[in-house]
Amino acid sequence: LLGDVQTWVGNPATNFGWIIRGNEVTAGVTQRFNSGENPSNPPQLTVTFQLPVCTTPTPPPVNVSGVVRYCSNPSLNPVPNVTLTATGSAGGSTSTDGTGSYNLSLPSGGNYTVTPSKAALAPGAAGINTVDVVAIQRHFLILGTPLTGCRLQAADVNGIGGVNTVDVVAVQRFFLVMPTGIANVGKYQFNPVNRIYTNLVSPQSGQDYETLVFGDVASAFVH
Repeated sequence: LLGDVQTWVGNPATNFGWIIRGNEVTAGVTQRFNSGENPSNPPQLTVTFQLPVCTTPTPPPVNVSGVVRYCSNPSLNPVPNVTLTATGSAGGSTSTDGTGSYNLSLPSGGNYTVTPSKAALAPGAAGINTVDVVAIQRHFLILGTPLTGCRLQAADVNGIGGVNTVDVVAVQRFFLVMPTGIANVGKYQFNPVNRIYTNLVSPQSGQDYETLVFGDVASAFVH
């Protein structure tokens, strides 16, 4: 039907209409098709259509990426297997790879707090030994070169803001695989503690963290 009508629109002289033929052998009924000239029963055109559903496109996710490095080591060695957890408008998590790198994908437009974490070392773990014990003890006794920077922070295992014999004993007990009296030895401390993102709509690269392990003050370091 559409093809015929389109032909008649383009070539009105060929418009002779349609003829409808039925079975004239058996009894039937008659049908009448009125033209637009019939005032009482003109033809009607009924169009059924469906409005398109308008939806707001979802913006692509936003990536937050960076590197986690070891603070106490002058070479800033990467720290693998650090978990970066996002909370806020949506949740998500990822882990650093062997190079310390991470890439966290989050829905655009939200507010988020990203927090790094890593399970503490078990007592007796490699990297914290008598060398660390002696280094902390010498610092407390003011012998030789004092600890500074991240090493000094790592020596304050009981969190009192200074180094004393409690720190020395705690690190020694950790090295001797004693589960109690070890304060925070073996635990990770990250700087910054977390990062906050408000109305996150653009990629955030270079979101780095540094970490230290309490009690790990002398080489060879844990990382």
